[in-house]
Amino acid sequence: MASDLAPLGPEHDGGVTRLWGAVLAAALADAGNRHPRARACIAAWVGGDDFRVVCAAAGLDARRVATVFRRVLDAPARPMRARRGGWRAGTVRRQRQQVAA
Repeated sequence: MASDLAPLGPEHDGGVTRLWGAVLAAALADAGNRHPRARACIAAWVGGDDFRVVCAAAGLDARRVATVFRRVLDAPARPMRARRGGWRAGTVRRQRQQVAA
């Protein structure tokens, strides 16, 4: 079975690193959640074995990442929001329809 698979190259490693970085970003957003249960779950995860494995897979130092998580967990809860300057809802669809017409 393993001989049927293509060997993994450096582009695979970069994708895996980005994937685990996205996992950490999602967890950081959850750490700022207003719901106490979500915050408690993230607080229990930070510093554990699974957390260290995810940080290593993302190519980051687990101690430094844990510091960032603890800073967010110690701050008052507030939801993460998208950056300003994005597209208004429906704008992209309207532009595509105009191009197609």
